[in-house]
Order: sequence, then structure tokens, then C-alpha cells
Amino acid sequence: MPTQRISHTPDWSSLAVAAILLLAPWILHYTSWMATLATSFSAVILLALSAVAFAELDDSEAPEYLIVGVWLVISPWMLGFWPDTRALLVHLLFGGGLVAYAAWEIWGVSAFRD
Repeated sequence: MPTQRISHTPDWSSLAVAAILLLAPWILHYTSWMATLATSFSAVILLALSAVAFAELDDSEAPEYLIVGVWLVISPWMLGFWPDTRALLVHLLFGGGLVAYAAWEIWGVSAFRD
């Protein structure tokens, strides 16, 4: 029987990112309530994805991370809170990080799985 190596590193990372996103509006004092709402919504989605990953209900949550990352990057312009530079910076940094991680997981690591 083959042994299966289980790694929960991305799950812990997404949990940490979700916690930071939940605290960011109050620590950085966002000036836009829409930015607070968008950041909190994204954090709750990441918390849910982490719970699913920890429960091992899904083999790969990378496509979902890609969606959340893209949402974080475009939401300042879609929802009109781009003038709030603190919120914009948080969304671009964490969204870009999620997109990079998801792209690496989907396209980079999948080549080594075959």
C-alpha cells in the first residue's frame, strides 16, 4: 500500500492570510466602508477554503485561491475604493500573492505530478 504524504502548509498559510485580512481594516484604519466590507468578505471566503482543505474535502483549493486573489486585485476598482491607499495596497499585495501561489500550484507543480 503506497504511503500518502499530506501537507497542510498552504492551509495554514491561507488561514494566516485570512486572519491578517480580517484585522487589516481596523489596524490600518481604512477610510472606506466598502474596502472594509470587501476585505472582510475575502477573509471569510479564505477561512472557508481553509476549513475545506483541513477537512480534506477537496484535493486542491488552488483554483479557488486564484479566484479570491483575482477578486482582491480587481475589487478596489470594481467597488470604487481605490483612493484608500492602505486598502489598495493590502488588496494588491495579498491578492497578487494568492494569484502567484495559485498559478504556481496549478501550472508549476502539476507538471511534476505526472
